[in-house]
Amino acid sequence: MSYEEMEDESPEERRERERAKEVRRIRRMLKGMIEVAEGASLTGALSDGAGMAVEHYNRILQRLNALEVDTAGLFSPLPEAADFDTVGVASKLLRQAIEEDDEDEDDDRPRRRRRASVRVEGLEGLEGLEGLRDLKDLGKMIRKNFPDFMRGEAAAPPPPPQPPPPPPDPYESDPRPGPR
Repeated sequence: MSYEEMEDESPEERRERERAKEVRRIRRMLKGMIEVAEGASLTGALSDGAGMAVEHYNRILQRLNALEVDTAGLFSPLPEAADFDTVGVASKLLRQAIEEDDEDEDDDRPRRRRRASVRVEGLEGLEGLEGLRDLKDLGKMIRKNFPDFMRGEAAAPPPPPQPPPPPPDPYESDPRPGPR
């Protein structure tokens, strides 16, 4: 929008433009929250930050309601004890809901959606979120054992088993006296 067009717009048009700009900004914030939540959920990192993420999600929801963004009453504040899995799912659903609300119906520009695709060798069998549970467990195992490994305190391999005792010498048990 040019400077001249901005001067000619009514206060109502200006408010709507600012509202749309703020909704786009909120959508970007939700995208960031989704990325952080996914990473934290998979790796267990940042788990202490879940409370702050819940607080930000709830503030975003409150702001969207103040902006009168239609969420069809489907979203409610998250409980303080919610984890990153919950924050990630709620943020993703909310972001999708406001994407539809923010699209300009008069805009004839084609919308391009980019999908990122990552192929990791050896993980081809993972299908959706179900397959990620195994990775989450792997992450827990690594977090549990890696600090000990780095300090050189990793559990040493068990010693090899003791060989069985040799069979008794048949001549030692010979009850006959004398040399043989």
